Amino acid sequence: MNDLHGHQLGDALLGQVAARLCACLGPDEAVFRIGGDEFIVILSRVRHQSEVTEMARRLTACVSEPFALGPEAVRVGASIGIVLSETSVELDDLMARADVALYEAKRSGRGMFRFAQDASALRLAS
Repeated sequence: MNDLHGHQLGDALLGQVAARLCACLGPDEAVFRIGGDEFIVILSRVRHQSEVTEMARRLTACVSEPFALGPEAVRVGASIGIVLSETSVELDDLMARADVALYEAKRSGRGMFRFAQDASALRLAS
């Protein structure tokens, strides 16, 4: 995006992506941009893996809608790595597992998500 349209529009797109992600979340959930085009979504009250699967589907659908940037609409996709954990785990460990799942999702194509072994953070990249 930055190479084609410049950093100003790239930054505007990241802001719009963040706003859409926030709009998809409930009051006990949070989204953080960790750098580049990567975000983390934290879900705190998950009872079943199916809830996380549904959230991943909602997030990819939300991000796949066109974004208005200047005179044109821009489409992006999202890949999601998912980690679930019922116990206290070090953040670095969760991030490493989310990264592995994220890159498995990326290898599968845009709009895909993959679960890691173990872990409650979603890491997204557009």
